[in-house]
Amino acid sequence: MHLRTFHPGHYILRHWQGLLPLWVSVVVNLVALRILASLVQPLLSPPKAAIAVLFAYVLFAHIILLVWQVVGVLRAAERYSSHSGFHTPALGAQIIAIMAIILTLPQYMDAYHSTLPPPAAADYLERMDREHAAQYVLQVSPDGRSLSFSGLIALGATRRVRAILLKNTTVRKLLITSKGGNIYEARGIAKAVMDYSLATHAIGECSSACTLVFAAGRIRTLAPGAQLGFHQYRLEQTRRIPNVDPGQEQERDRKFFLSRGFSDDFVARIFQASPVGIWFPNTRQLLSAHAIQRIDVVE
Repeated sequence: MHLRTFHPGHYILRHWQGLLPLWVSVVVNLVALRILASLVQPLLSPPKAAIAVLFAYVLFAHIILLVWQVVGVLRAAERYSSHSGFHTPALGAQIIAIMAIILTLPQYMDAYHSTLPPPAAADYLERMDREHAAQYVLQVSPDGRSLSFSGLIALGATRRVRAILLKNTTVRKLLITSKGGNIYEARGIAKAVMDYSLATHAIGECSSACTLVFAAGRIRTLAPGAQLGFHQYRLEQTRRIPNVDPGQEQERDRKFFLSRGFSDDFVARIFQASPVGIWFPNTRQLLSAHAIQRIDVVE
């Protein structure tokens, strides 16, 4: 009995010429080898291997090998169709070959991205800081006597406000227009307002967390037509955040409003307003509650 010897070179050539059985060309030489190639690539990606090793692997597995696989399958499909007269299996093999090419494209991208250095933490923090800072505008008046804040009270706002106040020692008043934002940043700005003994002046709408900043003012005034808006506290997320209790946060700020001279009745009403709505007290209510001293124009 004569056993046929397996010769790799002969096998490779027969696939390339489309002389192997169609199912062998598709299942073994195309699908199985494509799966194997995708599993091996992560093992050769930096930092596990040098970039040159990954480049050589991509060149072999996703270009040379892929061309050999696809050409062999297409030729085997054509040969099968012409010899058997059945076109459906041949068409299926051709579709699989095309899909193999399409599914290999992400492998090129993965290889490319794996060679890129990871973004530095400092770069990420700087980008996030720029995104937060873009949500509000800080500007010192030409005479240097006032600082205006307009926009959302976002992360990093306290740090920027303090930096400006440290550099501009003649600032005596904070002009603020905001519909709220981060309550912790609002408390930080309020602390800065008190540390620098600034007056506060609301222009337009100052609601939600903005009222904490406004309440910190040594003298509190409203521009004509300006409004202060108050409401109960709530978590923006549907799920609770660990170690954050809206009730405790509300109580903390209730005491803050009282310490700034707001009347008991007024503060009690502040936290009776619906968390999904805003209470805008009128000028008479604000004056009688000592929330503001007067209606004034910007000096």
